[in-house]
Amino acid sequence: MLMKKKEKNKRNEFSFVEHFDIIKKEISLLFRKNSLAKDVKYLRKMAINIKQLHHDAKNAQSCAHLKVHAKAVEGILSKPIEALGLGKMALTQAADSFSEQHPGESDLSQLLSNKAAVKLLRACLKLKAQT
Repeated sequence: MLMKKKEKNKRNEFSFVEHFDIIKKEISLLFRKNSLAKDVKYLRKMAINIKQLHHDAKNAQSCAHLKVHAKAVEGILSKPIEALGLGKMALTQAADSFSEQHPGESDLSQLLSNKAAVKLLRACLKLKAQT
């Protein structure tokens, strides 16, 4: 039983760090090229990766050395952001509703074009995974 828990924690840790690094890379691309916030392929990847990182952050909280970091990431992804024409919406909400909307006009596109969202994601990038 203890071995299964350790294996599960290790998988949770690996998945969290892996998806955190993916988001970090994708956000770095967005910083260099703002037009990606309207790119369908980029938005689709971001929607999937945001949902996966949020899931992984919840699971990684069971790993003692990642707990604080994982909680911070979960908070950043689920914190409502004020966006013009949207009111307040979290990145996770925008990612969840992405497939039901026209990509270039989606809530996710609007949030990734929003300076507040970019600042919030920048804060996420400053966090260090302590593995």
